[in-house]
Parts: sequence; C-alpha cells; structure tokens
Amino acid sequence: MDSKIVNGLAAGYKNKLVDRNDLIQSYTNWLCGGDGLTLDDVKLVTGVSSIDEFLSIDEYKEVLHKVLKNAMKTKRKTVTVAYDNDVFDANEDAQNNMMVLLKSLDLGATTAYIRSTNETTHALTKAQCNELSILMLQAVQNLYATYWQLKDKLAKCTTYDELNNFDLTWPKN
Repeated sequence: MDSKIVNGLAAGYKNKLVDRNDLIQSYTNWLCGGDGLTLDDVKLVTGVSSIDEFLSIDEYKEVLHKVLKNAMKTKRKTVTVAYDNDVFDANEDAQNNMMVLLKSLDLGATTAYIRSTNETTHALTKAQCNELSILMLQAVQNLYATYWQLKDKLAKCTTYDELNNFDLTWPKN
C-alpha cells in the first residue's frame, strides 16, 4: 500500500481515529487477494513487530478462516465437470438450470439442451441429464468436503507457529 496512506493510518491509529477491527478487515482483504494492508503495513501502522502482538490466536484463526471461506466461494463460482468429452459449469446457476431441465423432462420433454463451457450445445436425454446432474453434485460436495477438512485442520491449531505455517493453498482435486 502507498506509504502516505500507511503513514496516515499510523497517525490515525495512534490517535484512536482508526479502528483496530478496520485494520484486521483490511489485512484479511489483502490475504484474500484484494486491496488492503499487508502484514508489513499492519506492523508499521500499529507499531508491532509480529502478528502475535496484534492478533489473538482466535482472531488470527478467524482471519485465516475468512481466507479459506473466500477461496471456497470463488471455487464454488467456477467449478466445472467433464461429461460427454466436454466441460460443463457446475456452479449454482448451472445447477439451477439443470433442475429446470430435469423438471421439463419429468413433464414429458424428450430432450433437454445444455451448453458446455466450450460453447457447444448438447442434446441430452433424461438419463444423460441425471448423469450430468450427479457429476455436478459430486463436484460441489467434493469442494465443500475439502473446505471442511481445511477448516477442521485450522480449528486444531493452537499456537502462532501453527497458524503462521498453516497452508492456505487449496489442494488440487
């Protein structure tokens, strides 16, 4: 972050014009890949030399949990599945669309049309829609299972060392 901004925040923090929770939120935003204060910025603003002087263990865990949750939400928006030699979205919109297609097939339609991420239109039978729908569900369930495993692993951390070394990298499936 720009040094003038950091210096202004430091003066505001010293004079109690900048709220500590706002600094925590800014640091969390930065960890999530957005604009915000880096750890070095937080140190300059607050005058601390390490994260444990600024955040309690529980606050630190909450910050890291927000990073994991943000990653999960991002992945949830971009999750895809392979089917019929093509790739299909499995995000929330795609799953809602699939429910409509399945309902139309239940009501008597013989074919449902769906477009892949490669912009290819596929004509699917009810059995094929069911197969694709199950793949979509499994992809989302796997995503949540990974998130829950990471969240459980984070919850078991009890020291700053464990939190400092906590791997925020999302595993590849």
